[in-house]
Amino acid sequence: MSDEKKKSNVDAELEALRQNSFVRSQRSQLNNAKVPEITMEKWRQEQKSVREGDQIKKKHAANYLHGYREQNIPTAATAKNKNSSQQKEIAPSASSRPPTKSTKEAIATAVIPTKLGTHDASANSEGHKTNTNRRIPESVLKKQATQAKIADMAKADAYAYKKKKEANKKLYMEHAAKYDAEYKDAEKADIEGRRTAKANGGFYVPAEPKLALVIRIRGTIGVSPKAKKIMQLFRLRQIHNAVFVRLNEATVRMLRLIEPYVTYGYPTRATIEKLIYKRGFAKLNKSRIPISENAVIEDGLGAKTGIVCCADLVHEISTVGANFKVANNFLWPFKLSSPNGGFSQKTKLVHFMEGGEAGARGEEINRLVKRMM
Repeated sequence: MSDEKKKSNVDAELEALRQNSFVRSQRSQLNNAKVPEITMEKWRQEQKSVREGDQIKKKHAANYLHGYREQNIPTAATAKNKNSSQQKEIAPSASSRPPTKSTKEAIATAVIPTKLGTHDASANSEGHKTNTNRRIPESVLKKQATQAKIADMAKADAYAYKKKKEANKKLYMEHAAKYDAEYKDAEKADIEGRRTAKANGGFYVPAEPKLALVIRIRGTIGVSPKAKKIMQLFRLRQIHNAVFVRLNEATVRMLRLIEPYVTYGYPTRATIEKLIYKRGFAKLNKSRIPISENAVIEDGLGAKTGIVCCADLVHEISTVGANFKVANNFLWPFKLSSPNGGFSQKTKLVHFMEGGEAGARGEEINRLVKRMM
């Protein structure tokens, strides 16, 4: 028994030695084997090819389903009912239910025929045949129709605006020509009156001025409450503000009360035009809008008074017409600059008749405005 035991022990040791040598040989082979290197670029290319293959399969499956639905090919359910064993490919059901996972896998792995009956197909840039007679979604058709409608409306509006602009230009020219003729007739009448009075040995007395231009020349320091209230009524809230005022008994008394703080006179038509064209701002919706085009005047005064252009506005202000109050309130108070050369600090508070700057100055207001433009 001892010999057999020794023999079995020897056999076990030999078997263990054999296994250890086999393991060592396998390890050496694995260590000596060359492992292929996979770079990041190669891995990206492989992933890209896999994605492209999936996309191609999905396109084939979509075209396959679309072709069967267009041609009304019987589905799997109808083919099963008819027991048609000759049909090789069975199209998926065209019901509204979404396909199951098994159906998706069958569609992805299905072999798509390149031509389904009389269905047209064309090759795309990748060389695969795709369906060119696909139906356009209803939402896309509605969007295209809406965009076309908007484009037609914009084109029609642009054409109408162009025509209206041409008509308005013609209307503005007619108004300007009419007012020029009126101004020339008034000048001729004045000249004829002077000549007639001189020939008869008399004197020609022109009509009293109806309009005054008032300019504030002093600030808020030392202003009495009554004078401050009158200047608020005249909209003279800041220094060097200028406004047009209709001359009557009430306004003349008010002007005499605020003479130490303002200067005023009788503007000519040329001065009125320069003020409106260079410093004119309109009051629209309580906002200060520059009068850069006649459309601003038409929007503010066209519906109420029929004043549609600058020529109408200048005529209404200079002649103090029936709509003078509305037109004057439409104009924002003019913001003038300090006069060239400035005011004299010694004579600024002195009346104009005494060599100062304040008070009434008649026609000399036009020279002051020219210096303050």
